Amino acid sequence: MYTTQNVRGEHLLWLTPILYICLTSINAPIQNFIVFNEGNFYLFNFSLALVIFLLIIALPFYIHIYLRKQDLRNIVISWVHIVPTLLIILAIISIYAYAPPIEISWKNAPLSNPFFLQWQIYNKVATTLFEVLIVIQTIYIIYGLSKINQLRIEQYRNNVSEFDPYSFEESEVMIHPSYKYTWIPKPAEPIN
Repeated sequence: MYTTQNVRGEHLLWLTPILYICLTSINAPIQNFIVFNEGNFYLFNFSLALVIFLLIIALPFYIHIYLRKQDLRNIVISWVHIVPTLLIILAIISIYAYAPPIEISWKNAPLSNPFFLQWQIYNKVATTLFEVLIVIQTIYIIYGLSKINQLRIEQYRNNVSEFDPYSFEESEVMIHPSYKYTWIPKPAEPIN
């Protein structure tokens, strides 16, 4: 059963990649894709890509939940984080799922293959988008941690102001703290 606590925008961060990657793995013409980065080729499948994306968005997701529970959530900043994150993840998966297949041996071919050159452009766009995704998550984590830290500082200040050991009423005079609770008998009244 869905409640207002369960249906939140931050749940799109994990739900959308799971659904899209599952559908893409069924419909895509390939089951594995190659990522070329800094002179090395890496072979991924969609399940591994899903795990990587979920690990990347795990901490921002929990920051969203914590800020919502503490009533510190700014709806604009929250959606400015959620929407680009989802669009970038969907774009990266789409690029690798529907880019033309290549062979690694084409990189070392004496004549440049037009399919390989086209794939290199797709790969460069996807790796750049992945770097942007990491930057967005880092910025949101810094924002969330600063809001949490600000809340902790305010709570600490409130706790300190509630208990101030040196605040006295105007009528009290501090002679020595140990004398404050000492009982001093009143002098006897004269008998008439």
